[in-house]
Amino acid sequence: MELALFKVLSDEEIRQIHEATVDILANCGVKILYRPMLDFLQEKGLRVDAEQGIVRFSRSCLEDALASVPPQFEVFDREGRFAFLLGDRKPKIAAGHNAVFWVDSDTGQTRPSTVADVELFARICQELECIDAIGIPVMPQDVPDPKATLLYGVRAVIEVTKGTIAADLIKQIGPRGETYLTVEHTLSRLRSGEYVRPRLAVRGPRAAWEAQGAKDTYQRAREMVKQYARRPAPPLPEGIRAKLAEIVASF
Repeated sequence: MELALFKVLSDEEIRQIHEATVDILANCGVKILYRPMLDFLQEKGLRVDAEQGIVRFSRSCLEDALASVPPQFEVFDREGRFAFLLGDRKPKIAAGHNAVFWVDSDTGQTRPSTVADVELFARICQELECIDAIGIPVMPQDVPDPKATLLYGVRAVIEVTKGTIAADLIKQIGPRGETYLTVEHTLSRLRSGEYVRPRLAVRGPRAAWEAQGAKDTYQRAREMVKQYARRPAPPLPEGIRAKLAEIVASF
C-alpha cells in the first residue's frame, strides 16, 4: 500500500519562500569569510564586494544551480557499501548538528566541544539503529579557525507568511550585522508552536523510574555515552584512510 504524500507547505507557500530567498541572496548577499571562496565565486561571474566580503547571487545563477541538482542520489557508508537512496520519498534520520558545547560524560560539566568529541559522537551514532546518517555533530572549538564553525537550526513545522519569512528584517540587519536574537520578531516567535523541544524520555511508571535511581536526562545520557565509548571503533580500511587524508590535505 502506498500512502499519500504528507505535504506541510502549499505550492504558493513554497513560492513565497523561494522568492524571498532569491531577493535576499540577490540584493542583500552573503558574508563570506574565506578569501579563496570569494575569489572562486568572483571567477564564476558573481557580484563580489571584496572589501566587505559580501557575495550577491543573481536569480539566473541560483536557478541554474537548482536545475543541476539531481532528483535522487545514492549514499554509501565509509567502506563504500550502498547505504540508502536520497530522493526516494522515504524519510531518513540524521543526527543533530553543529553543537558548540558538549556535556562531558565523565564530569557532567558543559565545556566547549572538541575534535575528539566529533569522533566520539560518530561512534555513538554507529550504535543507534534509528540514525541513518551523521554530518558534523559538533563544531569543535579547539580548531585553529573558530570562524569556520556554522550554526544550523531545524524547525519541525513552518508557518509561511510575510511575517514569518521576515525578508525585510533580514535585509535590514544584513550579513554579519546586528544580532537577530534580541529583535522583537525573534522574541515573538520563540515560544510559538514551531519550536519543538527534543527530550530523552523515560517511558514507564514513575515508580519504576525511581526504583532505577530516578536518573535525570543528563545522567542517563552520560551513562549511555560511556557505554558506547568503551566499545572499540571499527577499523577503517587503509585505502579509504589514505583517500580521506588526501581529501583533508587538499583544503
